[in-house]
Amino acid sequence: TERAGSEDSVVKDVSAAASNALADQNGNSFWQPLRVPAGSRHEFVECEERDSLAVLCRLLRECYATPKANKEKEEMIRNPPRAIVYASSAEKAIEVASRLQNALWNSFEGDATAGLWGLSVLLPSAEEPLNSRTTDNKTLTVLESSLRVMEMFRANQTSVLVTTASATRGLDFPQVTHVFNLGIVGAPVDYLHRAGRIGRVGQSERGAVVSVLGPAEVPQLLALGEELRFSPEQREPPAATNFSAELDSDSAVQALTDLFNLY
Repeated sequence: TERAGSEDSVVKDVSAAASNALADQNGNSFWQPLRVPAGSRHEFVECEERDSLAVLCRLLRECYATPKANKEKEEMIRNPPRAIVYASSAEKAIEVASRLQNALWNSFEGDATAGLWGLSVLLPSAEEPLNSRTTDNKTLTVLESSLRVMEMFRANQTSVLVTTASATRGLDFPQVTHVFNLGIVGAPVDYLHRAGRIGRVGQSERGAVVSVLGPAEVPQLLALGEELRFSPEQREPPAATNFSAELDSDSAVQALTDLFNLY
């Protein structure tokens, strides 16, 4: 009993010391509540889980669509979009990257010589290549060595990085404009870690965090917004391609490719 009382006393002393360390000489606390980066946009798209990957694919196409106006096109060339997609696990990240690459292979301009065509995947431990698709006798891979993937994304040789939160913890990637959370809300600290990838020091655009969520996950995000003092805005899912007699051949091929790879 005497030892337990002594341990309680030590805990109280440590707590008091920590409180004093977080206060100035007038007793004002230095502690600040958790908040998302100022100026960033936070959006969510609600859909059924079976449609989530197709919705993500269409969101990425919107993000990387070439503007028609020359001024906007020049701005996009100077500051190209750079996106990080967060999956819930390493296994999910591999699946998402492979299926997205097959659907988006003709949508992004990447480093063709690297064999990634604008998309790569970073996992906590990724050293062996994973073959995802073969075309023109060339094997495209979504899984390369971790160091190689980080160097390529940092050097703008790939446009989209599919990963997990644990794989990117402590890493800094410049000029990230979009973060996509695929079916993830998580704890406040986890959300802050992912949201902190946009709007880094020296970045001209603050960027956006877009969460693709199921109906059951939306209340979690809204509650998280209250805690972190941001208001996530709901946006409608991008429209899927409807098959019709007026559909041109390229759009028809893209729609069939999406059905094959994303569902």
